[in-house]
Amino acid sequence: MAYVDQQMSGNKVTALIIVAVLHVVIGYALVSGLASEAYEKVKAVTSAVNIEEEKPPEEPPPPPPPKDDTPPPPIVAPPPPISFNAPAPQVQTVNEAPPMPPPPTPVALPAPPAAPPAPRFQPKGAAPKGNPGNWATSNDYPSRALREEREGTTGFRVTVGTDG
Repeated sequence: MAYVDQQMSGNKVTALIIVAVLHVVIGYALVSGLASEAYEKVKAVTSAVNIEEEKPPEEPPPPPPPKDDTPPPPIVAPPPPISFNAPAPQVQTVNEAPPMPPPPTPVALPAPPAAPPAPRFQPKGAAPKGNPGNWATSNDYPSRALREEREGTTGFRVTVGTDG
């Protein structure tokens, strides 16, 4: 069913008429002067007062800061370069081999595990139940495509669980 084909109920029509009447009444009240009388009452009660700000007495400006006549720092000469001409120390090398560690103690390995037990049943390959042509019906096809009589090729994926 299209949205345009729907009929308006009586409740909706009544609500629309009430809203329209309220708008007309409020508009008439504003135009006829209801708002101007209220404005005159508010204007009579409200009064404006002009408050002038007091100016502080003028003070003389502060004196300028005194100028500092400090002499610049004295110039310091850099220290003379230092030369260091000492002979390099003699290095003596000694070739000693570190002591050999003792051989590791033999460790017994555990026995290899036994072969896994034979399965209790013989597994079978996956086989479909029923006719695979009946797995997909027109209920699975999009309704809009059915209405427009569209055709095409579709596919689907099947997952086989551990229980078959």
